Amino acid sequence: MMWKLVFPALAAVFTLGLAGMVGGPRDIDVNDSGLKNALNFAVVQHNRGTNDLFVSQVAEVLKAQSQFYQCTFTVWSRPWLSDIRVLEEKCQ
Repeated sequence: MMWKLVFPALAAVFTLGLAGMVGGPRDIDVNDSGLKNALNFAVVQHNRGTNDLFVSQVAEVLKAQSQFYQCTFTVWSRPWLSDIRVLEEKCQ
């Protein structure tokens, strides 16, 4: 009888543990400062890469998710010049 109670408890623990696995998406707050920085960077890069007469900008963020991978980025940041560059990106 003891095994009948332990197995469902262990299954619940393992299921909850899998929710935070590497590679699994998770919802994040749309007001998160890291999200805002990443979104701003992406929009600036998009606008630099187009020859449009109009610049794109974000009207509203309805939902945001973060997903973790085993990646290595080499970033060169020079805040006094308002410059940030990705020099190298390795995702595994």
